[in-house]
Amino acid sequence: MRIKNFYSLVLKLKITLCLIKKVKAFFGDIVACLDNGETILIEAYTQFGREEYAKSFNYLSRVYSNQVESGKNKYKDCKKVTCLNLMTGNYRRVNNEIVNDYNMSHKITHKIIDNGEIEYVLIRLDQIVNVRYTLNESRFIRWLKLINASSLEGMEKIGKGDEVMEQAIEFIKRYSGSEMDHNFDDIIAYHANYAEERGEKRGRLIQAKQTAKKLKAKSMNTKEISEITGLTIKEIEEI
Repeated sequence: MRIKNFYSLVLKLKITLCLIKKVKAFFGDIVACLDNGETILIEAYTQFGREEYAKSFNYLSRVYSNQVESGKNKYKDCKKVTCLNLMTGNYRRVNNEIVNDYNMSHKITHKIIDNGEIEYVLIRLDQIVNVRYTLNESRFIRWLKLINASSLEGMEKIGKGDEVMEQAIEFIKRYSGSEMDHNFDDIIAYHANYAEERGEKRGRLIQAKQTAKKLKAKSMNTKEISEITGLTIKEIEEI
């Protein structure tokens, strides 16, 4: 599912962000809107106990209920809300997997009683330290390892070669090293400017590749194309 707005790893900085429109208030470390109207709420904990559970579930319920405007009865139109809790430890000794997924269910039959509108997920970061992963799971586990890294150097090693991860790490480095007041408006403005810079750079790269493609079609040699477009020999050969 594509996320409209994504502040990759700011939960390392414990910044409270909200990317939801028409919400009375925002809760949690990160709240993101998906393009189908569903909501993802992300919480990060070093330890997870009863108090953390109550806090997290409270946020989940409030984000779900805030979809209904006061005085209007449109509960059936509410979109799904999923709460992802990044944590360590085995809460209540029942969370043995990396991803532990919960829905509203019948106590005896364990059948889901709703349509999955509310989903509660506990993700154990302490389980991924020595995990070896398959190709299908690699990026998910890699993100968890990156989030769980103890230093920026560790993040850079894990994220090397992945454009989105490298952007997230760069944002953390630039933000944490700035003199901003670290309030919400500053974060939005700072990230918007950074995103604009990245967009301009990507646009120039796309234009350069289009030019290189046309020049290759005219049988111009790779070295000359590189001098004209600024692309590397390898980038031109891959076109």
